[in-house]
Amino acid sequence: MLQLNDDSYTITGAKMEFENTEKTEKTNSKTVRWYYKKWVRLLAGALAIVMIFVAISYSVMRSQVRSLYENISDSENALKEISQNNAEDVGVYDNLDKINDYATLSELVDKGDYMAAIDKANEALNSEQDPDVKKELAEILSDLYYNSGMYQEAADIASLYYDEEEVSPSLCYVRGLAFLQLGSYSEAVNDLEMAKYSGLEDEDVLNLHLAIATYANSEYEAASEYSEDYLHSPTILNLPENVSDDTQKEIEENSNLCKYIAALSYMHQDEYKQSIAYIDELLEHTKDSEIYFYRGIDNMALEEYEAAIEDFEKAIEEGKKDTEVYYDLGICRVSCGKVDEGIDDLKRVINNNDKPELTTASANILTAIAQGKSDE
Repeated sequence: MLQLNDDSYTITGAKMEFENTEKTEKTNSKTVRWYYKKWVRLLAGALAIVMIFVAISYSVMRSQVRSLYENISDSENALKEISQNNAEDVGVYDNLDKINDYATLSELVDKGDYMAAIDKANEALNSEQDPDVKKELAEILSDLYYNSGMYQEAADIASLYYDEEEVSPSLCYVRGLAFLQLGSYSEAVNDLEMAKYSGLEDEDVLNLHLAIATYANSEYEAASEYSEDYLHSPTILNLPENVSDDTQKEIEENSNLCKYIAALSYMHQDEYKQSIAYIDELLEHTKDSEIYFYRGIDNMALEEYEAAIEDFEKAIEEGKKDTEVYYDLGICRVSCGKVDEGIDDLKRVINNNDKPELTTASANILTAIAQGKSDE
């Protein structure tokens, strides 16, 4: 995050650079950029001392996604809930059609009486002798546990009957979903990928779950790829005209989620323009303050400070009042020569005093600015 070289200071987050090799040439030109002044070296030194961007690591770099949906506030639970809702789309009870001897179990499942169905499935599993039928019952039981919110039990049953030599895509899938709910993201990724490459039919839903799981596991390149796979699927791009409104709404929400994950994943990979492209698409459907904030971070990284300022101001207008946004706004304003306005923003950070690392950093920056100006 912070790089120091003999010839230059480079703060990656703020993208504020001072190049000694260019100073003479720039100073002799008619337009002398503000950041070639002497006090910038003091500012860079102050930032280096506090190692601010190492300590802060912006909220978007904390491997957390915030939901686009207003009724879900916690980011991790939001992703898990979206994953769980979409799990029902795969048809996890298809195996019941193969087991004609268990009509009562099928009836309980149809009624949604999962706890009674779990008892019946356990009873059947313990008494059944045919290994193929036992495996099918295990798939049904793990599905039932999952849909009842009993994720550890779902994972345990799937693991008990998992056969590496004859992989069951259904068991891999449900165990992967269970691991995702349990926060075991690496295991979730492994199982969901195994389900995908073992032939589970609904590849679109698998790509959605894999985008969620890989992002949660900080596998940002994979997360962007799975998001792209979902967004560019022929099934998603070419919906039939007679598709129901509910299905169309669900696909639109899932597409927005994949765009969101792709945007943040590209940001983590320093692919800021690709991140912005997806954020621009999201802003056609929402005016969420976090989305503006993230685009501001992208523009800040690209040294497009004026654009970043507009985004941060829009984020504030849409309701984001966190100290971070005023700190970033202050840095951008200082970076494009609006020093007095930037000072006001940094003073606000200090007055808020709710982020110790930002308070310290802002105080150091203001001290450096004041000292530099007094030396001119």
